[in-house]
Amino acid sequence: MRGSENSKKFQKPGLRLLIALPVFVFLAFASSAHADDAAYSLCKLDKEVRTLRIQKEEGKCLAIYNKYGKDQNVGEAQNHSSCEDILGRVKTTLEGAGWKCRAVQSSGVSDLTSGVQ
Repeated sequence: MRGSENSKKFQKPGLRLLIALPVFVFLAFASSAHADDAAYSLCKLDKEVRTLRIQKEEGKCLAIYNKYGKDQNVGEAQNHSSCEDILGRVKTTLEGAGWKCRAVQSSGVSDLTSGVQ
């Protein structure tokens, strides 16, 4: 009986949204850029998610920090390694505050209704 009580917790629509929201936020920004155009990091603290990425622009790169689903340009430079340095400092600050960050090598968008990617 106890197992069915626990499974009912995950059948509530609001809880599904709460679980899917951080995944959606990350996948929304990841699907908007090509994998070879950007490097990604995903940082989590409890149920909050922040993302860091480098986006190529004409003749420069942008260091993008995503917080609450909104992109913020935190710096730009002429070369990729300078953008990496900018995001490295942001990542160090987040990790110092208890966030757990990891590099994301590839991304995809899943259909939440069927589970197909």
